[in-house]
Amino acid sequence: MQAKVKNRLIIRKILVLLLPLAAVPLLFFGSDSIVLFMNTIIMAMAVEATGLHKRIALKLLTKVGAKQPV
Repeated sequence: MQAKVKNRLIIRKILVLLLPLAAVPLLFFGSDSIVLFMNTIIMAMAVEATGLHKRIALKLLTKVGAKQPV
């Protein structure tokens, strides 16, 4: 339990530190590619922090199934 709380605090600190890095290019350049890149990074960090990728993989394996090697 302590590890999860500690990981969440670390992730929050990282996001707070990255916020100015994300805001400065958006204010001055604001091109679509920069916005897409920054949103992709933020989304990836959120998915990893919540463990959503593991839940999606498990749900997919339960629906599709997995072949065992011969």
